[in-house]
Amino acid sequence: MPVQTDHPTSVGGNDDWGAIGGTKVQCVASNDGDTSYIAQSFGTTFQTYGMPNLPSPAGSVQQVYENARIRKFGTTGSNEIAILRYNDYTATYGPTISWALQTTSWAAHLTVAEVNGAESGVRGFDSAGSVNGVTELYRDVYYQLAPSGFFFILSTLLGSAITLPELARAVEYFNARELGAWKAWTKLSMTTIQPHELARALADLKSYTHPVFSFLGA
Repeated sequence: MPVQTDHPTSVGGNDDWGAIGGTKVQCVASNDGDTSYIAQSFGTTFQTYGMPNLPSPAGSVQQVYENARIRKFGTTGSNEIAILRYNDYTATYGPTISWALQTTSWAAHLTVAEVNGAESGVRGFDSAGSVNGVTELYRDVYYQLAPSGFFFILSTLLGSAITLPELARAVEYFNARELGAWKAWTKLSMTTIQPHELARALADLKSYTHPVFSFLGA
């Protein structure tokens, strides 16, 4: 199962923490300890980040893990850091005076759109002046690939009355980059096959030598 690990790419909709040793994005890009980190003291505040989208072949999400390397600077107060996840921040940790990696997970089987639209981040609480810190923040997303390639094309064609010569005509349009003719063909054949999907299918077929594929010019 593919997994995508991402660090923040931009500051998100909540921007309450300070930055030590770099920009707020740079400060959580790697585990460099006290060299750079985001910091918060007094009250309850949030810091969120924009994250990269999943690749276009992603079809469904199996699990999402939000990870933060956190610590507390100082010995007073009842400090807490919550790692945000989709629509809540129920996983809360009491940071110690040394950096520690903490992880929380989303519910399984969320949509790609939900993951792409969600920010990552933390909520900090401090009651007596000790400073909360986060030196690294990242997200692991486990996902399934969307149907594609030869078997996707085959399953699409099974529901239509397309003949091999007609599909060969579509290949000619694709190779000639005649997008207008391609769109007319998909409308006539009542399919939703896109050029990039056919390209993936043709790549899949390169290793096939059965005569049924001779119309592709193999």
